[in-house]
Amino acid sequence: MPLELMGKRVEGRRKCAICKKIKSLSLFYINRSKAIGHSYRCKDCERIIYRDRRLKHIEVFKRRERDHYKRHKDEIARKGKRRYQKAKYKYSARGKVRRAIYKGILNKPKWCSICLKVTNQLDAHHDDYKKPLVVRWLCKCCHMRHHHGK
Repeated sequence: MPLELMGKRVEGRRKCAICKKIKSLSLFYINRSKAIGHSYRCKDCERIIYRDRRLKHIEVFKRRERDHYKRHKDEIARKGKRRYQKAKYKYSARGKVRRAIYKGILNKPKWCSICLKVTNQLDAHHDDYKKPLVVRWLCKCCHMRHHHGK
């Protein structure tokens, strides 16, 4: 069911029921129970609704998480161990950076190396984990943009 804008059909887009913005279908969660096959609310609005619901009913959510952990403790531990084994060189490099900062070998600047934004929350980005002390200092935004290509 294509969206209509001023009498013109627009494929692959829909209007969010909350923020009323017209967005690409990729910005809506897939929901096969809906006529168009996607949620009526965009991902941003869904996240806000979920966050607010979680804060309002925090004890219920915490209890569910505890119960889930108790039921799946062994599986969660196995997955964590497997994840560590696959990427232990990453953990090693991160640890070496932390120790180098603590010992004063590596100095953490106050600005992002891409956007030059001044912040005290910079991430040490490794282009090559085999060279653990060769890092680029990126703000959260630039670091996410670098990894996710946005």
